[in-house]
Amino acid sequence: MVSIPHPTPILTLKQNTMTTAEKAKQYFKENKATKELFATSDGFLFLLKKDAQNHAQTLEDSTVDSYTNEVTETPDKTEKSEDSDESEGETVTDTSKINFFKPKK
Repeated sequence: MVSIPHPTPILTLKQNTMTTAEKAKQYFKENKATKELFATSDGFLFLLKKDAQNHAQTLEDSTVDSYTNEVTETPDKTEKSEDSDESEGETVTDTSKINFFKPKK
């Protein structure tokens, strides 16, 4: 019989005092290709919903929350050279106050 290893959560709250939402935001910031994370009530984050659900069944509170990465790539601010044929500059949006994810319930 082949033994399949138990999935390991990608981040846990035990690592520091960050909230689950802060952990999700940090993970999305460092892993831009990740579209969604699933969190259990004890603060573990999982890439697969089924893994989160399986872990949640072992807890008193079996809630699984979903976080979606809604970061959109914005173009870098570039300066136009004086000999450029383009007459209009590029608009850059300040993303420093954008909420990068919305928790799903």
